[in-house]
Amino acid sequence: MNKITICGIGPGNKQLVLPAVLEAVADCEVLLGGKRHLEEFALPGQRTVRLNGHETELREAIQTTDAQRITLLVSGDTGFHSLLRTFKRLFPQMDVRVIPGISTYQYFFAQLQLSYEDAYIGSLHGTSVRFTDKVQHHRFSFLLTDRHQNWKYIVQQLVAEGLGQCRVYVGNRLSYADECIVSATAAELAQQEHDFDLCAVIVENSEFKAHRELSYGLPDETFVRGKVPMTKEEVRAVVLSKLSLRSHDHLVDVGAGTGSVALEAARLLSEGRVTALESNEEAVKLIYQNALQLGINNLEIHQGTAASLLPDCRDVTRVFIGGSGGELADIVQWVAEKTASETVVVITAVTLNTLEESRRLLLSDKFGAPEVVQVAVTRVEKVGNSDMLKAQSPVWIIRAVRK
Repeated sequence: MNKITICGIGPGNKQLVLPAVLEAVADCEVLLGGKRHLEEFALPGQRTVRLNGHETELREAIQTTDAQRITLLVSGDTGFHSLLRTFKRLFPQMDVRVIPGISTYQYFFAQLQLSYEDAYIGSLHGTSVRFTDKVQHHRFSFLLTDRHQNWKYIVQQLVAEGLGQCRVYVGNRLSYADECIVSATAAELAQQEHDFDLCAVIVENSEFKAHRELSYGLPDETFVRGKVPMTKEEVRAVVLSKLSLRSHDHLVDVGAGTGSVALEAARLLSEGRVTALESNEEAVKLIYQNALQLGINNLEIHQGTAASLLPDCRDVTRVFIGGSGGELADIVQWVAEKTASETVVVITAVTLNTLEESRRLLLSDKFGAPEVVQVAVTRVEKVGNSDMLKAQSPVWIIRAVRK
């Protein structure tokens, strides 16, 4: 049976590699890695296979080799955005040994003589991360980059989000002889030009907010409304409770109106995001206005009907339907067919017709038994010298979980 050793080779300098890595290289029958890895570590005459980052190449290299002892070299540390996770997924039964390496963030923080126990450590390499939100809530944020989301993109986004005063450290070719570290505020760096390839960035925000506000049920007066309907604060609080939001969820708010539910949910989803769908042009403008006012940056807003927009929504785990535009059956069918097990859907209804249609649609073998509650809110208002009770229209809240 093939046995593979996966080795982290650190930021690049061979002097920073553990001796066990060099032993694994010397002992293997075939050495796998990228061009730079092989040029640095392959021994004279050693059998090698060059990988360019494609899964098919890795799969073919492992499946076609007759070697019993294989060593795979990966950049940085095996436990930080490494090829290790992909390898374990492709070959779950293979005998694997892992030797860690120094992560780029460990090296970079050390070069700056900074500690990172409270830092955000992440990567923009081929992924989408709301890094400006991380910067707002951490003194230090470390980011790996790619060619699109590079150092210049990062500082430009920081400036656009009002974080231009943050100090940014850009590390290029870290650990090599021609290592270069540039430091300035984001606003200053946005005006500079540097010929950096893939590099690492540390953002220092001395004005970070250590504690994020996690409560919900904002006063209705918080939101700009215009003439667009809005889910009132007491109903909104119950809706958010019924959605059972987790930090990493992706919520789709169908018929978002002023965006009150979408915006409150976005404030709670520290690692997640919200997609608001709304067909009314005035409402869409209000959502943008309210998002800007609340400083929300993990919300996407799309104008159009649910039927036209839902097919483009991916990895949805929570669905709120505050307005269906006559497409309720199509929306529920999409949830049933296109979302995963345990996706939560919550519908609000102010008419018996919508209530009954919602129950009928959710009473299917795709969902667990629907839960139905009514919220009836009465407020006390001053009328002259008297306190009067003023009842609001009752709202039905229907909740179901995708099987």
